[in-house]
Amino acid sequence: MSIKSILIIFLSVFTLQCASQSEIVMLGHVGQRNAEIWVHWPNEGENVSLHYSNQNWNGGVISFSVLKENHLSNKIILSSLQPNTTYTFFLKSKSFQTKIYEFTTQELWQWRKDAPNFSVVFGSCTYVNDTEFDRPGKAYGQSDSIFNVISELHPNAMIWGGDNIYLREGDFETQANMEARYLKARQVPSIQKLLSTCPQYAVWDDHDFGPNDSHSSFQYKKESLAAFKEMWGNSNYGFSNNETNCITGKVTLNDVDLYLLDNRSFRIPPGTIGLTPQMLGKEQINWLIQDLKSSKASFKLVAVGSQVLSSVADFENYANYDEEREYLLKEITENKIKNVIFLTGDRHFAELSQMTLANNVRVLDITSSPLTSKPYSNSKEINTTRVEGTFVGEQNFAYITFSGTAKERTIDINLINKTGKSCWKKSYSIEK
Repeated sequence: MSIKSILIIFLSVFTLQCASQSEIVMLGHVGQRNAEIWVHWPNEGENVSLHYSNQNWNGGVISFSVLKENHLSNKIILSSLQPNTTYTFFLKSKSFQTKIYEFTTQELWQWRKDAPNFSVVFGSCTYVNDTEFDRPGKAYGQSDSIFNVISELHPNAMIWGGDNIYLREGDFETQANMEARYLKARQVPSIQKLLSTCPQYAVWDDHDFGPNDSHSSFQYKKESLAAFKEMWGNSNYGFSNNETNCITGKVTLNDVDLYLLDNRSFRIPPGTIGLTPQMLGKEQINWLIQDLKSSKASFKLVAVGSQVLSSVADFENYANYDEEREYLLKEITENKIKNVIFLTGDRHFAELSQMTLANNVRVLDITSSPLTSKPYSNSKEINTTRVEGTFVGEQNFAYITFSGTAKERTIDINLINKTGKSCWKKSYSIEK
């Protein structure tokens, strides 16, 4: 073989390898017989095919076009899948073929056996530095190595708790600019790896809704909502009368129900003359209570951007909305809803809060923050509901596992820092 031929082969392989790093693949919701795959393809105008199969089936192909108006992103829904089955897939166009990715559908366990053991990871506040648009001074974004630590744990799901991107001043006015900010974060290799490792679910907080401390009056909230729906794969939105003007939703992960609440679209801040302050709004709360009441899940995870149980009436905590929070907790009490666990972020530190309601029902609030934003280490803040020894003022995430038989189901919470070291662990059994 001539040197020229060898060089051509080398350049072809090198080009293919480089190009294969240009796509971004994210797993959205994966159920027992369906899966959602989000793809960002680098080459506008190409026709791309997704090839998927399992070890007992030759597979299928779904094709799509890469369009500028979709910000070069597409969502592919796979249906008629087999439960508890690992599928592999790759993408191919005329310019290159990607590596092989995989996902595993949820198990069909109901009426047959106890729910499988599984794990989820929860965290919030991801800041990716962008010097051109960042504020002058020391970089706000910290090491992104924490995402590699998460990927190595191979969780069954990742839950993003808000401030998943930080919109800059120049991003607010168009959906395209907001989506570009998402893509900026997803170009980080460690984030790319995590996005394709397991299904991803998300709620937002102020920095992926709009400006700092933004609320329902934000004039570009329709654009930010459209961008959120385009860039995540939660599978459903809205809570009544076909209402879809919010990110609210619900998914089931084995024997756990995950509620994804919107703490921005209906927020009216305290001090607004003539209007009653609210964070979630009564209609969203009533939907939540109704669904929690009918839920057969062992544990009910409720993800929301702001702290719920902290007693600190500062920043954007729910304690600032005491009347609405009292209503929510009263409804949980009177309806005797057990095993509710809030997943919250925003504060740039971690802690576990716990309350025992009037009917002796336990409610937990796992606050995990930040993933890559600058930590806030004010351990002297007096939160009377904090479980002693759970304050952590460094980059962190919560690794949460569910195990045991139906009657003895337990949740284990492991708060882990960016190096993979456990900061604290807590275990709770199901309340019957």
